[in-house]
Amino acid sequence: MPSHYRDLFVWRKAMDLARLGYQLADRMSPLDHPLADDLRDAAVGIPIRIAAGHWSDQLRRYLRSIDAATAKVARVECLLDVGEALGMLTPEDPDVVKARELCAEIARMLSVLLTTLRIRDGDRPVE
Repeated sequence: MPSHYRDLFVWRKAMDLARLGYQLADRMSPLDHPLADDLRDAAVGIPIRIAAGHWSDQLRRYLRSIDAATAKVARVECLLDVGEALGMLTPEDPDVVKARELCAEIARMLSVLLTTLRIRDGDRPVE
């Protein structure tokens, strides 16, 4: 296990998504302020949860933090869906496409990390 959360590849990818989430939110009109705030919060929450879990001295807390980060990824994806449905974002926008790709990649990486931590903890992964 890396000694610092910044050494985790999934944390680096989550930081890329956080930056992209901010950029997408900044392009929304002032009328879309609530959705933009939610997008920023969800995107920034992913690397925060990963970092907080990594520094925890209890494996169970780490598991909960990674699970929370996974939920934040789903939230970002849903907010992208809402933004597209309301015409605030376009599915063809390269930044939206990249955000969706990052969400998928981060979700897979977090799933592997969760499985690894559960095995280490003696639990069996939920199927």
